[in-house]
Amino acid sequence: MRGEEAPHVAASSAARAAEDGVPIRVCAPPEQASLSALALERPGAVRRDDNRYVAIRHPFGKLDLIAVPDFPAGALENTAAIFFRQSDLLADARTASLSARKNIASTIVHEMAHERFGDPLGKEALPAAARPPGIAAWLRV
Repeated sequence: MRGEEAPHVAASSAARAAEDGVPIRVCAPPEQASLSALALERPGAVRRDDNRYVAIRHPFGKLDLIAVPDFPAGALENTAAIFFRQSDLLADARTASLSARKNIASTIVHEMAHERFGDPLGKEALPAAARPPGIAAWLRV
């Protein structure tokens, strides 16, 4: 699409502020906005626990969890935004199985660990055992 404006993609978001006041949003296609409640349950507690555990406030001023249709990876962290395959982020809170709930929670926690510990420091700043994949696996629920 060189030289052309990219097509607009409609999105809807639900938000909640973590204890530290940082907004956490789940962004999804409008027709799936009602499926974001489960995804908003875990991130605030993870931020609170991380802030206490490492005694360093989370370095970013927001966190967006973004559901992407047909996303080839399960999820991918970026600074202050994490992209997810829709099935790894969105589910109906009334009917989701325990397995689906665990998958959503563990994927969120895993990617938040990458985002928090890997993105601000870079892999060169951490010893091999503490690099984001190891931290993310250790923190995974």
